[in-house]
Amino acid sequence: LRKQGKYEDSLALYRQSLEMKKKIFGEEHAQVADTLHNMAGTLFDQGRLEDSLVLFRQTLEILKKSIGEEHLVVAETLNNIATVLQHQGKLEDALTLHQRILEMKKKLLGAGEQQHQSVAIAKTLNSMGFLLLPQGKAEDSLTAYRQS
Repeated sequence: LRKQGKYEDSLALYRQSLEMKKKIFGEEHAQVADTLHNMAGTLFDQGRLEDSLVLFRQTLEILKKSIGEEHLVVAETLNNIATVLQHQGKLEDALTLHQRILEMKKKLLGAGEQQHQSVAIAKTLNSMGFLLLPQGKAEDSLTAYRQS
């Protein structure tokens, strides 16, 4: 439904799913976080940035408690928060998160040359390059792009 642009219908189903998951798994389970994450993405698609940010942050807190802070799913959620912040014009905050994400990915994936490792790290470096340029940090931006 979300991909069809039926956002309100999608959100209604996510709310039902959220209530069921809370009853089955409890308030702070990764399954609850997954549904909140999907709801946040739907709100983002609607341009409801502040509402989206609230749910992405709730997702993050649940994930930290349920799977730990050092996990690629946590990095993905941080990336989504950074994207919302970027759309809100909070470029410095978004960049700070991307720097944190980069360190997490390097730690979790290692410095190996396997394709999935390189691609995941390159995407974060590319995002950092994009955020540095409008902040007047052209040299840093170019460095991030080259590293990606």
